[in-house]
Amino acid sequence: MVLVAAGVGVWFALRKHKRGASALGLVLLLAGGGALISTAGAPPAQAAAHSASCAERPVAGAVSTSTPGSGGGAGAGAATPTPSGSPTVSPIPTPTPTLTPPPTTTAPPAPLIDLTPTAEVEPSILPNDTPTAVNYIVTVKNVLSDPSTGPVEITVVIPVESSGPVSFGGGGWALDSTRSAPDKVFFTYSSQIAGGASSQPLTVQFPDITLAGAPVAITTTIDAGSGGDTNPANNSASAIIRLFV
Repeated sequence: MVLVAAGVGVWFALRKHKRGASALGLVLLLAGGGALISTAGAPPAQAAAHSASCAERPVAGAVSTSTPGSGGGAGAGAATPTPSGSPTVSPIPTPTPTLTPPPTTTAPPAPLIDLTPTAEVEPSILPNDTPTAVNYIVTVKNVLSDPSTGPVEITVVIPVESSGPVSFGGGGWALDSTRSAPDKVFFTYSSQIAGGASSQPLTVQFPDITLAGAPVAITTTIDAGSGGDTNPANNSASAIIRLFV
């Protein structure tokens, strides 16, 4: 057996000689330059010629391989791909809530109501030491622009110079019987008083007033807050009975 070269690829040939003598030849042809392994049985000249012819032609079915990184064959030096890894995920920012300020509540303007009384007496002059009937007349005026709200309550002070039962009269006025005092009388006006307008007059009659050498004052006061009044500074009025000399 003769080993000519090493490589990859195998060729088997079975030949028969013309004179009936058979020989089994095993030829191994290697792609890297050719290889031949033969067994004895052919004449030397024929075997040499056969070896030369096999070395000159390529063998069909030769297989070529390469080892990565060896530098030979197809694909030599090809780099192994490197995984890129998982993509970086940026966190979604949490939105900042927008605070809506509560609605501003504007207080309504205070009503423009200012109630003030006026007072007068008839007669306004009396002789000394003579009992005389006197009418005391009261009017309530709203000096601002808004109308009054609710009833208007007033208090009339009875002078010490008066005697006998007191009477009254006037549209929209009523005696307030829920309140009482020995030296006062109370009245209520139920009608609304428009801005700049006045109430109906209230007449209070004192049957006997006797002057004893000096004048007498009769006073009226509007109760605080009555009728929606916003100014208590001008809630009183007086009328004076003078002495005739």
